[in-house]
Amino acid sequence: MYNLLHRAISYVKYWFKAQNAHGLHSPFVFRVYTEVIATDTWFYAFEELEDQRQYLIKNQQVIQQLDFGAGGSGKEKQTTISLLARTSLLPPNYAQILFRLVNHLQPNHIVELGTSLGLTTAYLAMAHPSAKVATLEGAPALASFSAQFFVEKKLSQIQVITGHIDETLPQFLAQSAPIDFVLLDANHTFDATLRYVDWMLPKLSAGACLVVDDIYWSKGMTEAWQTLIVRSEFSTSIDLYRFGLLFYKRDQQKQHFILRT
Repeated sequence: MYNLLHRAISYVKYWFKAQNAHGLHSPFVFRVYTEVIATDTWFYAFEELEDQRQYLIKNQQVIQQLDFGAGGSGKEKQTTISLLARTSLLPPNYAQILFRLVNHLQPNHIVELGTSLGLTTAYLAMAHPSAKVATLEGAPALASFSAQFFVEKKLSQIQVITGHIDETLPQFLAQSAPIDFVLLDANHTFDATLRYVDWMLPKLSAGACLVVDDIYWSKGMTEAWQTLIVRSEFSTSIDLYRFGLLFYKRDQQKQHFILRT
């Protein structure tokens, strides 16, 4: 109940502060806003991906969920694909913003923390098919389900890494190439969010984009977001309410934007 109240209050504040293209003096942010955020440009992949969303929503297959995230016990529990899809999938408009963002930035190496059912991963991969995508998932059953989906869709550029992210992420980073795009959608807590960002910083390429999902999901996540936007490593930050964008060491003056979607 407390988290719901926090989200409601945060949304009201966001709505009154959010701006559109008028008054955006940063050419980079203006292009991101007009070409990525405030557009309904339809890409070839959207219909196929949204068909997959509907398949997941209707899928009554029972699956074992192992939840290490905020509020999770770390123990397995049974759920259905349908229930997971209805409660955890990124909404279509935000998934399509991520697609357009990847298509706009053309990152070579993408990392996602939190594969879940693989739909958002597919959005990232299909936006720039030549990019390499590594997605980390703590629940073996979810990782296996998503890996099979990627095989069926011939998304061979996606590497699925299974295991507790606190263990698999450092191992992955130790041998990773420079990372150009990151989606944090795993353990939604203050400590874990900052820990994962700190671990990845040495591997980020100049100008890399880091997306933090659910920045108003809880007070802890909002505090994590507010901590990150003032850090000197991120020259540009954009608040879209559902998630926030951080741009690492872009060659420009430090600025923060709250933009309407």
